[in-house]
Amino acid sequence: MEIRNDIIQRPTQNQTVNPNVLQSLRMLHMTLEELETCLKDALESNPFLERDYDREAAIQFEDADYFPRPKRGTGSREVFRPVTDEEKELSFTDVLLEQLSEERLSPSLYQACCYIVWSLNDWGYLEESLSDLFGPSADARETAEALRIVQNLEPAGIGARTVEECLLLQIARRQTPGDISPEEAKDAIRLILGGLKELAEGDLDALLTLTEGDEERLNCAAELVRELNPIPSRGFSDGRPTQFEIPDAAIRLEGETVVIRLNHTYPQVRLADMEKNLRGQKLDRETEDYIREKKENAREMIRCVERRESTMEQFLRALVTFQKDFFYTDGPIRPMTLRDMAEALHVDISTISRIVQGKSVVWKGKTVPIRSLFSRGYANGEGTSTSILVIRNRIAALIAEEDKKAPYSDEVLRGMLGREGIVISRRAVAKHRELMGYPSSRERRTRVNS
Repeated sequence: MEIRNDIIQRPTQNQTVNPNVLQSLRMLHMTLEELETCLKDALESNPFLERDYDREAAIQFEDADYFPRPKRGTGSREVFRPVTDEEKELSFTDVLLEQLSEERLSPSLYQACCYIVWSLNDWGYLEESLSDLFGPSADARETAEALRIVQNLEPAGIGARTVEECLLLQIARRQTPGDISPEEAKDAIRLILGGLKELAEGDLDALLTLTEGDEERLNCAAELVRELNPIPSRGFSDGRPTQFEIPDAAIRLEGETVVIRLNHTYPQVRLADMEKNLRGQKLDRETEDYIREKKENAREMIRCVERRESTMEQFLRALVTFQKDFFYTDGPIRPMTLRDMAEALHVDISTISRIVQGKSVVWKGKTVPIRSLFSRGYANGEGTSTSILVIRNRIAALIAEEDKKAPYSDEVLRGMLGREGIVISRRAVAKHRELMGYPSSRERRTRVNS
């Protein structure tokens, strides 16, 4: 029985999840340029991988109609955003705050939750105690409730004070949908609370006592713990603007059918038959182990590419379904959050974040950043809601059309939006106006008159 050093006790850069799972997640996060580099490196280092030139030729022929080369001298396609808004990737903090905005919380509780989110370190941990964070005069019950709410956000494990608590939060989340049995959860909890150090050091005797000497239960618990993520923030953007060079897919309306085509700019790889050159040769144990390892690594690399392509296509089909008005009728963007997509695909929100980050699609000859198709919204009183980005578009348009000598106040803008079926408060109008960089009506009037 072998227990690998996959989890250690302190939140340091040495913590990893199952290597194959981690490789798959990293590949999903890669841009096409990064994926191409990754596969070229693998081809050079692994003799059991080889390029499938026949498949590449067939794919390039099919892709030519979907991904025409940019015009000479331009270097890249025009980047098109369905709505006017600053294009940047949501950071880890942004993703958490976006989820909080969807919760129905009192103003003081919402503020406490936001303060906790802003206080998380780069790994998603809360390093300070609640009393130190909020001060001795704060309502202890409210701050504890705020932490509970934050710890229930996605991805599971955020807001933990220790590695143990981070992993326990993930175990609890997996129990809720019945992903693991109560017995499996109990063994994993014992291992987390009393065996992380031993798991890291491979102290099998000490670990076996946690499962009453049952080796099979220990293996199961250890594998379950390895699947957990001790770094909840891994895979999220730092919020910096992204340059879109190569689109990841093309979306095209053919008749009444939306066709999705992934962009295969990276090498197509397959398993090389290297063993035919070794037949009849007597190999030592070290050589046999090397061949076995390289062959399995090659298989896993191929599986990771296939999983990436499958996940991307599944995601894009769900995206088209969510935004069918935009893709089928050139209608407005429907309110949609990362959580909405995660729930629709039954995956963790961090997986959606990895897919969205730095990715784009070709639509009607223009490159559309996938992130620009996501937006929160406001209820309009008719059972539906209007995208925040669409609301900002309307506010910008109304301000552009106003009489510069008598600009619209926020209350007048609110009323005009209301007559269009957009129910929004004056305070919300002011917030969006300020975020877009428009001064108040008084300042706009002063600038014209000066």
